[in-house]
Amino acid sequence: MSYESARDLPSFLELDRQLKVLRLLGKPGRERAASIKTQMRELADTVDAFYQLLGDKHWIFHDQLSHTAVRSILATADGDADRAEQLLMEHYYDPERLALMLLPLRKLPAMRRRLDLVNKARQDYFASRFYSTVHVLLSVMDGFVNEVETVRRGLHARKPEELRSWDSVVGHHLGLTHAHKTFTKGRSATQEEPVSELYRNGIVHGSILNYDNITVATKAFNRLLAVADWAVAREKEEQHQAEEPVTWSSVGRQLKEVLGVIREQAEADRANEQWKLAEYLPGSEDFTSHPLYQQTHELLTCWKRCNYGSLTDLMTRDLHNKHGKSVRSEIRRAFEPFPRLTSRSAQFVTTWRPQTLCWRSWTTRKDNASVPSSGGSGRTPRPIHVRSRCRGSGGWSSSPAFSWPGPPRCWLSDRPLIAARYRPTGGEGRCRIRGRADEGL
Repeated sequence: MSYESARDLPSFLELDRQLKVLRLLGKPGRERAASIKTQMRELADTVDAFYQLLGDKHWIFHDQLSHTAVRSILATADGDADRAEQLLMEHYYDPERLALMLLPLRKLPAMRRRLDLVNKARQDYFASRFYSTVHVLLSVMDGFVNEVETVRRGLHARKPEELRSWDSVVGHHLGLTHAHKTFTKGRSATQEEPVSELYRNGIVHGSILNYDNITVATKAFNRLLAVADWAVAREKEEQHQAEEPVTWSSVGRQLKEVLGVIREQAEADRANEQWKLAEYLPGSEDFTSHPLYQQTHELLTCWKRCNYGSLTDLMTRDLHNKHGKSVRSEIRRAFEPFPRLTSRSAQFVTTWRPQTLCWRSWTTRKDNASVPSSGGSGRTPRPIHVRSRCRGSGGWSSSPAFSWPGPPRCWLSDRPLIAARYRPTGGEGRCRIRGRADEGL
């Protein structure tokens, strides 16, 4: 079924029923219920306002969209759908943000096999090769939907009603089922005019020619994430149908869970009230004996040694409850694709010492000035005009030009560079130095 409003989602209705029970538990329960109710109302209003403004343009509100960002977009657009669409595309067109939005796709086995193609589509997207992004993501979506169910049919062969998403914001009546009508719309005559919709059939079969634009490419990413939510919703619906029907015993368990949440929140509030600011300096006994340091060091050591069994023991109880006996394989699947930590990087993370990498290029005056000789720190008879780029925990930073009379130092940390190497860069009086500063900034 499709939902007329986000307030019609089963999880929304269930939480509303639980809040009614929570209000019976005295003043703390009523205050907590009022706070949650306000957050629920804001979330539902944001989803409904998004679809009201952008639903007819076939944009879909999926789980990876930031509610805060969407509220900001809606407030800035002030009812202007074209302006809201432009702001939404700018939200997607950020390399780090889009990478984070795509990260949860790794959880889906059928999508995990296609992540290499998704990453290539993302690279093409930021290189303005929008035509390539569209074609690759269309093939990924078709193959994913074909594999995710026992019924072997791609996304293009599905009817809109087959894409109804249980208990998901993509299941809104202006969501995936509504947008899918453009996906399967046939185009027999050749069309050279620019399009702004994801007309899959016309694009793949060559009847729509002018789709190489950021709007269609961004909608392809939007649709990909919505289809992933649909697959998750299917699995969630199957689990829901397998659950026992509501009985008095199940209501009692829910009440017990609510009381447990209230008790945990009260403990967290007490801990926050007792918290005091403290400073632990790297290398001190207080620093290395701190539980956070020891636990982090243990986790990174297990990761470095690929000891996923011990790494699994360090994970939360919720993760064990979610995956059961397969939790170890899930941990391996989550950690294994990333580069293995080295001893230096493990020490860097656990001691919170950002390593600084630097390169410098400089130009000397031609009148008897000289550049440092290879392998030495060197000094010059006349000042050298230097430009420096240093990479610390905040990324690369460039210094203004300045006179440099002595041994090379990191511009950010003002510490001498270790293992500095000098290389001529061509032209009289020009060379480059590379080095590293291992101490903290």
